[in-house]
Amino acid sequence: MSHGWLSKVEKSLEEVKNDMQEFLLLQEKIINLNYNNYDEIRDFIIHEYVEQKLSPDMKQTFLHILSQSVNIKPQKFPLYKTLVLNIFSHPSAKNNVKMTKLQIQNCNWTHDYYELLINISDSPPDENDAKNNSKFLKYSQQSTDIGNQVHEALLDDNIDKFQELYSQNEIRDLKISINMMNINFAGDFLTLFEAAALYSASNIFNFLWIQQTEDENDQLHEQLFFCAIAGGNSEILIPLENFFLKRNNNLAKNDQVIYDEHCLNIALSFHNYDVVDYIHNNFKIPYNMDILLSCLEYNNIISFISIIQEIPYILKNVKTMKRLIITAFKVGELRLAKFLVEFCPDTIDLDALYDDSPNGDNPLHYAISYNCTDLIKYLVGSGKMSIYRRNKLGYSPKETARLYQSLDAAKYLDLLIPEETQAKEKPKKVIIVVD
Repeated sequence: MSHGWLSKVEKSLEEVKNDMQEFLLLQEKIINLNYNNYDEIRDFIIHEYVEQKLSPDMKQTFLHILSQSVNIKPQKFPLYKTLVLNIFSHPSAKNNVKMTKLQIQNCNWTHDYYELLINISDSPPDENDAKNNSKFLKYSQQSTDIGNQVHEALLDDNIDKFQELYSQNEIRDLKISINMMNINFAGDFLTLFEAAALYSASNIFNFLWIQQTEDENDQLHEQLFFCAIAGGNSEILIPLENFFLKRNNNLAKNDQVIYDEHCLNIALSFHNYDVVDYIHNNFKIPYNMDILLSCLEYNNIISFISIIQEIPYILKNVKTMKRLIITAFKVGELRLAKFLVEFCPDTIDLDALYDDSPNGDNPLHYAISYNCTDLIKYLVGSGKMSIYRRNKLGYSPKETARLYQSLDAAKYLDLLIPEETQAKEKPKKVIIVVD
């Protein structure tokens, strides 16, 4: 592997980080959203992205980062849902960030948000709907009011409020159901102990730990450990790691009993970068194609870049690159998709690189469906892809632009393909996919 090639990869990764810096900051703000900083972050997003007229590529990137970021910390769903309501109910949203049904689907909004966005009308809905009528958080054996108070205490790690609830109400057996929209590692309900680990509420966790009896400690399940990985708080994770190792004293760290690839995926999905590094470096869990695919699926750009920097040779693997490229386009990680295309091995025919969905789109069709003209110009202008190649359902690039109402992409294609030329074009072989 030549030094020149490695230098080119490193330089390109730095360009990706620089290009994505603004949106990584936005993602960080959303990840760290809480009741105390809610107004500040909501106003920042509205001012920077909703009240401004964004370019097609900027709009797509903003919507994609937003749609994925509000899934990273599922315990914050009531706050996130209120944020989405505020953003898309703003008067400027109709002209600047409004989406069609197809565009909502194309940004990979999960079902709860999809229903919300479809139903938003011109009159702003009650933002309290997100907190009080959420089907996302469910509580067992207690009223919704008590459950919501416990949720708020956990989210802010408010030990005083939690202890007050703990002393005045019989909440010891309260269980919380959280819809894990990124990666599912929990059962139907979490105990308060598990919820404290997931919410990264170290003060509340330590309080509950003191309440545990020895018999209860013996019954602790690995789900608690998974919750601690998802929470990402070392003050909770390391003591639990030591506890489980001590309880299973016949096993050693080097046997990788405590941490495995599943644990690494949990840390990746919750964007706990320090935990990712800790598991990889201390327990020798290797990076591979599946881990990189997880980064793409969980919108974890920082870990993706870090892993490529550590194992750049993986870009030479044809099978891996095929999977990474089509996945990056499919999940909407378009800046990373462009990077991967830049280092695509010559033996890969991008025109014939279809995904496994019924549409069978290739990278260009995906770029068109996202209305990202800069990426379309790169794919076509560099000679990497043809503007005539149809997807597996027989749609041409121009027809895909019309289907997704990608107006900017359609205008660009009109300049390259006059209507009469498009009409005379001989169709490629069409594969009809039947359910």
